[in-house]
Amino acid sequence: EELLDDALRLLKSVVSDPSNDMFSTLGPAGRMQQLDCQLINYLKSTTNDLTEAARIAIRMLVEDEFILDDAYITSLDALIEYVGSESSEINAERSSDARLELTAIKSAAILEHKDSNRSFSRKYGSSKTMRTYRSASVKSDADYETQHALANECRRTGVT
Repeated sequence: EELLDDALRLLKSVVSDPSNDMFSTLGPAGRMQQLDCQLINYLKSTTNDLTEAARIAIRMLVEDEFILDDAYITSLDALIEYVGSESSEINAERSSDARLELTAIKSAAILEHKDSNRSFSRKYGSSKTMRTYRSASVKSDADYETQHALANECRRTGVT
């Protein structure tokens, strides 16, 4: 936890200097996403605080215009774990539907990430990629009800 606090302090101290070496390959928002991913992993592995991990994940998915592929996948993992946990009070059927939908989104993101890395690496020699977050389209009333239930559960438990 102390290392995460130190990293956050360092990032905040140099964020106003875009020429800082820390931002030579990735901007301040990307560095913050990397830190958020570490915090999500820390919360899941040490305190099992899936609610707070989900809050951080949702913040990245909703507030950030662009998201690193790794941060996107880490966020989806946190939400999948949260939806399936006892912390979530979504009924079993909706929880299962939400987990399936999130898992499908994650699988698609992983495939897209692999494909984009192949073409991006050939062209630029680097595998750092960003994505514009797009929510899943609602295909049916059941999808709508599942997404609506998930959104209500997030609001009810303060996950925003």
